Amino acid sequence: MSLMGEMTSAMAHDINMPLKAMLSSVKTLRQDITDDTFDVVDMRETLEDAVIRGQQAKSIIDSLLDFSQGGGDAKSLANITHIIDHSIDLARNAITANSGLRFHDVVLKRDYADDLLDLPCYHRELQQVFLSLIRQACSALGKVDDLDHSPEITIAVSQIYNDLWIRLHHNGKPLSDGNQKYLFESSGTDESSSAPYDPEQRLSFSHFIITEQHQGQIAVTSDTDSGTTFSIQLPLK
Repeated sequence: MSLMGEMTSAMAHDINMPLKAMLSSVKTLRQDITDDTFDVVDMRETLEDAVIRGQQAKSIIDSLLDFSQGGGDAKSLANITHIIDHSIDLARNAITANSGLRFHDVVLKRDYADDLLDLPCYHRELQQVFLSLIRQACSALGKVDDLDHSPEITIAVSQIYNDLWIRLHHNGKPLSDGNQKYLFESSGTDESSSAPYDPEQRLSFSHFIITEQHQGQIAVTSDTDSGTTFSIQLPLK
C-alpha cells in the first residue's frame, strides 16, 4: 500500500503544480478585469500560459489512466530506448519542479548504443520508473542556487552480454547520505516519513518495479563533485 501511496503522491504533486499556476493566472486576470487595468497583450500571454498549464495537467492524468490499464500478466518485448523516449515526451508536458523549473528547460543528452536487443518487460511500469527518475532529477536541478548553472540530464543505454544498462546522470543538488540510505525504501521506515512529500525522497515504487517485476537492480551514487547517477541493470533473459 505504501508503494502505491508513493506513486499517488507523485502524481498528485505533478498535477498540483500546473493547477496552482493556472489558478494563479485566472485570479490575476480576474483582478485586472475588476480593476479595469488589464492590457490586451498581457491578458493574451496570461491566457496562453493557463492553457499550457491545463494541457500539462491533462497529460499527467492521461498518463495515469494509461498506467491504470496495466500491462497484463505477461511481459512483452519492447525497445528500451522507445520506452525512455516516450517517458521523456511525457515529462516535457508533465514535470515542473517546486522551484518552477520545467523539464523542457533542461539540457537533455542521450547516448544510446546501437543494435540493442528488445527487452521482455512491462513497458508501462518501466515508463513510470523513468518518469520518477526524471522527476527526481528536475527536483534536484531546481535546488541549485547558481544563476550560471546550466541544468543537464544525460541518459545512456548500453548492452553488456545479457543485460541492458541504463544510466541517468544529472548535475543538480546531490543527495545527502541520509536520502541515499532511504531512497529506495517505502515511506514510514525512518523518522523523516512525516515530512511533507518531496519527489526526491522516495523511489521505492521504482525499486519494486525494477527488482521484483523485472529481476533487475537499481542503485544511486551522488556527491558534489560528480553529480548524481542512477544505474539500472535489466536482464534480457
